[in-house]
Amino acid sequence: MDGLSAAASIWSLAQATGALVKYFNTAKSGNKDIKHLQRELATLNSLLITLINLKFHFENSQTSQEWNGAIRVLGVDHGPFAECADTMSQLHKKITSRNGVRAIAMWPFIKDDAQDMLNKIERLKSVISLVLSVDQLKLSDMIITEVKELGSKFSSSHDRERLQEALSWISSLNFRTQQDHHKSFIEEDNGTWFLRSQEFELWLEQPGQTLFCPGIPGAGKTMMAATAIDHIESKILDLQPNNNIAYIFCDYNSEQEQSVQQLLGALVQQLVQNNRDLAGPLLILHEAHAEKKTFPSIEEITKTLQSMMLEQADVYVIVDAIDECSPKSRKRRQFISALQKLQATTDTLHLLVTSRFTPEIVEAFKSSPLLEIKAHVDDVRNYVRSRIQDFRAPLRNDWQTKVEDAVIGSTNGMFLLARFLVDRFADFHTLKQVKQLVNDLAKDSNTPKTASDIYQDMYRAIMRRIQGQAVSEGQLAKKALMWISNAARLLTVQELCTALSIELEDTEFDEDQLVAIDLIVSVCAGLVVVEKGSNLVRLVHFTAQEFFNSLDRDRRQAEQLEMAKICLTYLCFDAFKAKQKQEAEDADSEAAELFKMGPGWLLHFDAWGNSNGGHGSYDSIRSGEIQGISLPVSTAGDATAFLDYAANFWALHARTCQSEVEALALHLLVDQYLAAHAFINAKSLHDNWAYLRINPGQASTRITGLHLVAATGLEHLCRKLLDLVDATPTIHADAKDDGGRTALIWAAHHGHEQVVKMLLARDDVRHDREDHRRDIALNYAARQGQTAVVRLLTEIDRIMTNNVGNSYAARSMHHYWERREIAYWVCRENAFGETAIVLAALEGHEETVRLLYEHDEESLNREVMFGLWPIHIAAQRRPAAVMKLLIDDYNVAADIEDPKGYSPFVLAADWNNEEIVRYFLQEKKRFLEDKPDMVVKAAKVAAANWKREGILKLIVEETGTILTRSHVDELLDAAVSAGNVNIAIFLAAKKAELEPEQ
Repeated sequence: MDGLSAAASIWSLAQATGALVKYFNTAKSGNKDIKHLQRELATLNSLLITLINLKFHFENSQTSQEWNGAIRVLGVDHGPFAECADTMSQLHKKITSRNGVRAIAMWPFIKDDAQDMLNKIERLKSVISLVLSVDQLKLSDMIITEVKELGSKFSSSHDRERLQEALSWISSLNFRTQQDHHKSFIEEDNGTWFLRSQEFELWLEQPGQTLFCPGIPGAGKTMMAATAIDHIESKILDLQPNNNIAYIFCDYNSEQEQSVQQLLGALVQQLVQNNRDLAGPLLILHEAHAEKKTFPSIEEITKTLQSMMLEQADVYVIVDAIDECSPKSRKRRQFISALQKLQATTDTLHLLVTSRFTPEIVEAFKSSPLLEIKAHVDDVRNYVRSRIQDFRAPLRNDWQTKVEDAVIGSTNGMFLLARFLVDRFADFHTLKQVKQLVNDLAKDSNTPKTASDIYQDMYRAIMRRIQGQAVSEGQLAKKALMWISNAARLLTVQELCTALSIELEDTEFDEDQLVAIDLIVSVCAGLVVVEKGSNLVRLVHFTAQEFFNSLDRDRRQAEQLEMAKICLTYLCFDAFKAKQKQEAEDADSEAAELFKMGPGWLLHFDAWGNSNGGHGSYDSIRSGEIQGISLPVSTAGDATAFLDYAANFWALHARTCQSEVEALALHLLVDQYLAAHAFINAKSLHDNWAYLRINPGQASTRITGLHLVAATGLEHLCRKLLDLVDATPTIHADAKDDGGRTALIWAAHHGHEQVVKMLLARDDVRHDREDHRRDIALNYAARQGQTAVVRLLTEIDRIMTNNVGNSYAARSMHHYWERREIAYWVCRENAFGETAIVLAALEGHEETVRLLYEHDEESLNREVMFGLWPIHIAAQRRPAAVMKLLIDDYNVAADIEDPKGYSPFVLAADWNNEEIVRYFLQEKKRFLEDKPDMVVKAAKVAAANWKREGILKLIVEETGTILTRSHVDELLDAAVSAGNVNIAIFLAAKKAELEPEQ
């Protein structure tokens, strides 16, 4: 912002102040509040006029640089002057909207607004006084306060939309609906023992503590977590608004969805939803990744949480069932580590964790206070009494007490067991049956059993009760439990009801066969619950899932077979075939032509981003995304309720029983329209990758069953389908879909090694066939880091010679050998100048890069496209392993510049890639010591972008011996010009520390 603009900002505020002074002069009143406001407005107005006069007086004086720098920082768009002027204008508009109403009459309606304005005036007066004394350090502190206030404002619809977008982006998990569900089962006064325990009360009072609450299976850990959450929300947060809460319910059924990033993101989401003033760090994180279409790392989200928690007095975080967070792939360990890091770096966090007595988890929290959760006698008695009214058998008072005592004596600390026992009592019709169970429980209590044995006995008893129902009800319960216990993910009510309505001979959906969810829950005898809010159907407890998992292998295999058949029957419905045929015929001709044109059509779209001066364009163009094209999508209805599940998971259920489902599967796969419909709706196969994404109607005319089976990796069905190739006109072993992708490409992309071998063994399959982007199968495998498949495709000469002799691949390889062009296709460029090794490097697959480097050393040391080299694009990626590999092992130049003059270090700063920036800074003697211009350029791009504040500070702090006072002046100019107040304050303070150059 130039001096004239700064003066205009001050003058605008002076005008707003003058208007209010004039208005309140009409208030001839002894009201001391009005008189106080009059005095403050008059004082501020006088200061502002003085400031404007001094602005021009200092224009050419010795102090002009420091003084004008301060004025420019204060006068930025949305800065302190503008914010105060806006507040005054709004107040003036409000009070003048009622014509003829004097100030004294309006005062009761504007008193709160006036007080808010008085607070701002007081702070602004202090800021102006500091400017007049040219006190930079104190000025910085005052502006920081103003900036924090600014960051908490979300008044416009644009701001609200921006925040909502960031909230939806950071996590798709919704734990609020689960809390509402769990709360509905909490009996009044239950959990009092827990809330009044010394351990819990100390945890509430003392921040910086972790309370570890283990318990045996079914002890009621989730109910205690829900009780604690409800207590904090209703009793603490209402009284102390500067406190906050967030919570997580880990779930064995949601292993895929509940990644560490998603879990931590859910904490961020809830904290901001509870307090919008915390939105700043989330918005910065979102902006940093939105342009690259990436998702933050665990470390980045943890840092965001840290900054939020430091702004609150107390933050309560409750994590339930952390033992259900999968130990696979170090996920649980990473999550615990992130939580403990938060605990160690913030002094406001109260962390409560529930779990089974899992050794790894107990060890992780061994230094934390422990409060074991078990079914408390009072809680069990309250629960039984609340359920007595549900009993069918008439009970005298003495027998009510005996039932209570029998249940309490049999629970062994397991609240879940009490629930199931009460369900059994409630089913009895006569007092004799009640007496018999009371006596049986008394006998059983004398026989010591482990918790596991107790639950096994209990679930077997429940299964006997289910089988003892009417035949139709028992069969319905068996089918429902099959789906719920074996499903690849939680099913919705609509999905479950539709799945249960399908019979193996069906060719169309019959709404008359739908079963009500209430009946399904009833016949399952307490084993099934419907989660309120989300409408998801789940087993009542993790121990129930463990029971079904323990059933004999043959039974489980038979259930997988039946589920696969149901999915396939559904996918073969006549309505789906007719729909896909119609969509193929009516597909948008313009969109289809674009794809048929090949890679050249991409360049007709303005995909260049503005925020990074064009560097955002490389990913958006090479991804093949199209803006502004609307294509047909499937409509939802009763008939399609099961489509998402069936299309995405039929192959999972069929994997171990391919020969048994062969006839049904081939019926789907040989039909062009059925296969295309199934593939398009199997979004897990293609929707996570922009360059693979398939939309209904767009790429449906050339998809074959072989594409589908190759992508799913079902070897037996692939072999059977290949046997039918010659006899089936709709299938060709090397056919391309509308994106030019062959079955081999799909198999390579998903890493299905055996299917790749099978296809390579045919003489009608070419391993080097290109898609519309001129990518071959090797490129797809390299891009995904499918190292085993990459090895297959780079050793194709040996494999083919040993296995297939006269295949196309073997013959072509022999030709290449004769020409001494070893693995020629390994170095083949796609439409963007990328080879396989470049693609692997861009996606950060270190092992794949090492393998391909044996065949292609040259591609890493040349331009790819748009004047960019692989190392430039690698600078945008995380992690830094490939960057280190390129520089340290393969001697790629670390200072090579792109067309804008940006080196990899500068690009890493521009793309907010902290890990790679740190790599260069740690080796600054090697990379940066004699290149101050490179350091300044990197810092400058960070200073000009408010989203890069952390990167800017890192560079400046770590390169103190390289940056001079004049360098910092350049950075300060960039920050002020961009209106980045926080960065400008930091740089002004840093400049004051540096000695002037001689």
